[in-house]
Amino acid sequence: MNFKVWLLTGLLVAQFDADAQLQDAITHFLRNGRTREWSDFPAIVKDSQLVVHFDMKNDRGAGTLSLIQFDVNQTWKVMLNDMHLGNLTLDEKKMTTYFDFPAGLLRAKRNTLKIVPEPVKTNRTDDISVGNLSVIPSPSATLLSGVPVNIRVVDKKNEFLPSRLTIVDKNGALQPVTAKSGDTMTIRTGVIYSSSGVFTFSLPAGSYKVYASRGFEYGVDSMSLDALAGDMIFRKLTVEHEIILPKWKSMDTHIHTLEFSGHGDASMNDRILTIAGEGLDYAVITEHNKAIDIAGTVKNKGLDKWFTPITGDEMTTPVGHFNVFPSDPGHVPDHEVKSWKEVKQNIEKLPGKKVVILNHARDVHTGIRPSDSLLTRTASALPVNAMEVMNSGSQQADPRQLYMDWLGLMKKGIFLAPAGASDSHDVSRFIVGQSRTYVPSDGDIADNFLKGRVGVSFGLFTGLQVDTVVSDGKLNVLIKVYAPSWITPANVALYANGQKIFSDSLSNKDKQAGHYFLKELSLATPPQGTRLVAVAEGPDPKVPWWPVARPYSWTSPDVTPIVLGISSCITP
Repeated sequence: MNFKVWLLTGLLVAQFDADAQLQDAITHFLRNGRTREWSDFPAIVKDSQLVVHFDMKNDRGAGTLSLIQFDVNQTWKVMLNDMHLGNLTLDEKKMTTYFDFPAGLLRAKRNTLKIVPEPVKTNRTDDISVGNLSVIPSPSATLLSGVPVNIRVVDKKNEFLPSRLTIVDKNGALQPVTAKSGDTMTIRTGVIYSSSGVFTFSLPAGSYKVYASRGFEYGVDSMSLDALAGDMIFRKLTVEHEIILPKWKSMDTHIHTLEFSGHGDASMNDRILTIAGEGLDYAVITEHNKAIDIAGTVKNKGLDKWFTPITGDEMTTPVGHFNVFPSDPGHVPDHEVKSWKEVKQNIEKLPGKKVVILNHARDVHTGIRPSDSLLTRTASALPVNAMEVMNSGSQQADPRQLYMDWLGLMKKGIFLAPAGASDSHDVSRFIVGQSRTYVPSDGDIADNFLKGRVGVSFGLFTGLQVDTVVSDGKLNVLIKVYAPSWITPANVALYANGQKIFSDSLSNKDKQAGHYFLKELSLATPPQGTRLVAVAEGPDPKVPWWPVARPYSWTSPDVTPIVLGISSCITP
């Protein structure tokens, strides 16, 4: 096994204060695997582990090892003088991570720090970077309690908002903070959600940037924060509702928790706070082969004024994953099936009408890729009436692939309602509601799905309006692409039965008051039964409060993330 050895004489020693000296600013690239994972890493990385030797000249009591990590997707052990201090955080974002070590562990001479990958049963490479290594002669609890901070997040009426804070340090890394998680706040590295809009926490002395956000529909307020020892900081940030869609409600159709799904890190309390903080109107709880009703808990927390939970079930089978809602705990379909025919039969036994969504159709689970079946079946053979066309927690190397599959079905005369979802099991690694579905604010949700009256948002919302009055054999078509102030759409296309019939770029000349871009066009009247849908795209905004995840299924090191908005389908 290749490894990198660095000899540092007295470099990993810091006397902690507001201007703590950076000890090792080098970025170390490590690769667990043979092939390059992502093109933003070096083509050749020889080292699969990092070994650093260093001497100590000062205090050798209890302290904290600090480092900045990036793009960690597997288990990497952190060892100091053969003591396992912990593992790097499983998260692809750039973040500072702290590891406590006890008094007496360090020696005057020849200390050894190792970062080593655990053996994995996969052929997938994990490219990571670590840097800014330092040893601080204070336990992390002392370090993190340095400067108390109180931030209130309000709307333009000065009313408190459930929301999210994102805190990054001067290196652009997510900064750990300390606070008491509880009924109203949940904390992860550099991220805090508060259902009350009040954030009370502490962080080390230093310079930071703090962002307040509330999901796709809202603007972002920010501030620079110079925290000095002895300070007590009070601030207010104002987040405005920029994307006003009175005829639509947002929903995430695919949401999990650790306690009911078995993986991720979000407790049910965490999940409720994140749903409120990301500004969703409806949230479908879809645990694996379980129907969990959280309406009473949400009401008891007083958060039913902000969102409505819906009980669902991710029917997790050997032949694919299917979200079924509305569900109830007494009627969960049997998931022990061997074919899509059995999936359909088991769902048809359930009482009432059901939305049935094919989840992440291009992901491989138990050796099966559902899209292989999806694209070869007739409409009557499909057990679903909807499909995910954007799953923000399970991205594809080609982020357009799922919606192109969906359009391909339309070309064959098969229509499934499009769905956008997060598939989030976490507080902040994958953001709940980042991709979302929009349903009309009137009528029954299931009916609207079954009629195809739904649209998909992943950073954009696309509205489509077709005049009912035909003039000179033409239809007047209006396309509105909504984007918050921190996202810029780049182009829009119109499809008829899955076939592109119009496309154009979007620029400032198309921008209107109200945070939307407008395209007006005239079409020859299409044949009866034609389904029209508009799709807008734009570049990844690359902002710390809304990071786009790397692809779940690796197929190429070259990935260009996009934002996306898909309108509801209209039949003129």
